[in-house]
Amino acid sequence: MHNNNMNRSPRRIVYSLWTASFYINAAASNGRSQRRPLPHLHALNHADAAEEHSFAKRHNLPIPPIISRKTRRERRAQESNETESEKTDVDSITVGAKSGQDPNARLRSDLVWDTYYDRNSYPWEYAWQGDAEGNKTGLPVEMDINFHRVYSVDVVNPMLDLIVWFRLEWVDPRLTWDPKEYGNHTKTWFWINGNAGGETSEIWTPDIELWNLEDGLADSLEDAYAVVSYDGSVFWSRPGHLKPVCKYMGLENFPFDKLECTIELGSWSYSGMYLTLAKGGSDNLGFHIGGSETAGESHNEFTLVEENPVSCEVFVYSTQIWDIENEESRVLPDSVWPVMLYSVTLERAWQPYARGYIFSQILLILIGFSAFWLPPACGERMGLSITAMLASIASDIVIAANLPQAKTMTWFQKFSIMNAVFWYTYVQEWRIVRRAQKRSSELMNGATDSVRRTAGSIRESVLTKRQSNENGNTNSEYPENSAEEEKKDIGDELPLRRPRSHRLEASVFRESIVRDADDFLNEDELMNNLKWREYAVLVDDMSRFWFPILYTISASIILARARS
Repeated sequence: MHNNNMNRSPRRIVYSLWTASFYINAAASNGRSQRRPLPHLHALNHADAAEEHSFAKRHNLPIPPIISRKTRRERRAQESNETESEKTDVDSITVGAKSGQDPNARLRSDLVWDTYYDRNSYPWEYAWQGDAEGNKTGLPVEMDINFHRVYSVDVVNPMLDLIVWFRLEWVDPRLTWDPKEYGNHTKTWFWINGNAGGETSEIWTPDIELWNLEDGLADSLEDAYAVVSYDGSVFWSRPGHLKPVCKYMGLENFPFDKLECTIELGSWSYSGMYLTLAKGGSDNLGFHIGGSETAGESHNEFTLVEENPVSCEVFVYSTQIWDIENEESRVLPDSVWPVMLYSVTLERAWQPYARGYIFSQILLILIGFSAFWLPPACGERMGLSITAMLASIASDIVIAANLPQAKTMTWFQKFSIMNAVFWYTYVQEWRIVRRAQKRSSELMNGATDSVRRTAGSIRESVLTKRQSNENGNTNSEYPENSAEEEKKDIGDELPLRRPRSHRLEASVFRESIVRDADDFLNEDELMNNLKWREYAVLVDDMSRFWFPILYTISASIILARARS
């Protein structure tokens, strides 16, 4: 007995607490109801409602009244006895909208939700009316694209990105109504998700897809409502991007090129027996350019050309078979695939390339040619040429990174090859001149009479100077040599470490003949050196004259071809 009372005591405690909380809440609700009574529909005036509906006030719309649940039930019962023409006051319109009797809501419900409308199918018999059994034509779908602007162009990974307004128009016989039965509404709107057959789409749509796609239309275009007219015509316009993979035509003229890209659009699942494509728009061109204040390009590398930027045509892929019985080829009715081909022509802004690359290439070449006026023995001559050549190669590398690695040569690559040929020729010219200055008698023999006379006079002056110096210096480190030995070998008395008198003789040679070092072993080498110096000077003089002229002619020809 004691245990039973102990088991019931917690239940009693819970029941007591629940009862107390019930009465406390009831008392509080009574107090609140006395302090703040709920407004009735007829007690709420429109001035107070205007403060709560500032959006309606800003846009000069009728203020919708606040309708209680009791009033909504009463007016819903009266709604069945009223006609559409009698509901003109704001209260009746608002009540009808909240009770599901709004004409547009009833229209959408009657067209789609309260019928057997299947968003994944279409009554093809409607499109085939009047067609022969073997010659059925699909539902016409009009396509119209408004090209808003060029977003980006990638020629390395050949892709084009365009901002467009993509529009389709077709007829669905299931979406027709009598406007008089729905408050004279001639249009309504249905949501379409994705390209076709989206999870939240409300009506059927044709599965038009970009065939040469980088991104599909379901990913690149925004979802939007379709406008449906009372005659069953459906107009579906979506903003977004078109991202085709292009086979660019005209890239060989880079950077003076006009690129052409073909965009291919068509149904992916339905053949021409079910869907056909036609040019849409007010003028039946199938496309428009711009049309808004934000359309067009500014400070872009690529823009649409001014004349004929876009062309459009309908192309049909078909499969033909050979009819053995009739001995002729015929097209299978279900193997026709119509597509819409848009050819978009883009023009590149060539001025930045002309300023930053072509002009710099020409300037570097001229800097290299200026080295012809430096002495061949001057080390800065080769340093200046090599530095200018490396700078020219660096600019070529920058341009090559923006071009595809293809077998077709562009205009700029031809221009770079021309510059490279001139650089190579110039380096070889300098090498020939330097080699000619250091030519020895072991490889070349013989000299002209003028060279021999010059060398002999220099030799006599050197010997005279040497004898006078040796007579004045009795403490010479070397014994006095005979004249025959002097004639035989002058270089033997000019070792690497020479006495002061012999260093003086070397200075006489330097004043008479400009050379890199005292490397003349005898008179024949001296005469050969003078001879090849004359040849080197002649080559340099010819190079100063012909190199700039030939480069100017070559550059003019290649520039004229680019602009033509």
